[in-house]
Amino acid sequence: MHTRDPQDRYYRWLPIVGLVTSGVLLILAKVVNGTIPLRGYLYCLMPFGFYCLLAIGHEIAALISRH
Repeated sequence: MHTRDPQDRYYRWLPIVGLVTSGVLLILAKVVNGTIPLRGYLYCLMPFGFYCLLAIGHEIAALISRH
């Protein structure tokens, strides 16, 4: 049986970090601009998507390396 790397626990927090970052960006964009167009929402949600993909990629890499 393989043990998980102690640093793996940090990768589980990446989607939460991305969600918080995206939320802060949305709030800042709303305060600065007043309104946010659809493209603005997509740009603000990019950190969430990026961090989710990074966490998924790490999980896949960890699964591959265990075999």
